[in-house]
Amino acid sequence: MAVATEAKGLRTARRRPFDADYWLCRCEGFQVDSRHGPLGTVEEVRFHSRVDRPDWLAVRTGGLFSRRLRVISVDYVAAILPREGLIVLGRPSYALSEAS
Repeated sequence: MAVATEAKGLRTARRRPFDADYWLCRCEGFQVDSRHGPLGTVEEVRFHSRVDRPDWLAVRTGGLFSRRLRVISVDYVAAILPREGLIVLGRPSYALSEAS
């Protein structure tokens, strides 16, 4: 993410460091992939222990009209690709819990 700064009439751009917590808070609608392939779409982020970082991602699996929802700890997230709207999990999907 570039930020414009001005110093003595010169305008330059600098990059902000990547902030995983920022993107975890704003990842609703992102696709979620596991090492076995696509898993679903982030339907909501859930906070418990902190207000600036979610603890879980509620992921809708099986398509848009599916009732199946998996609640995934953010500790399973291996990568966040904001431009692609993608979250990649680093642990097997069988370790994830299901919610109704």
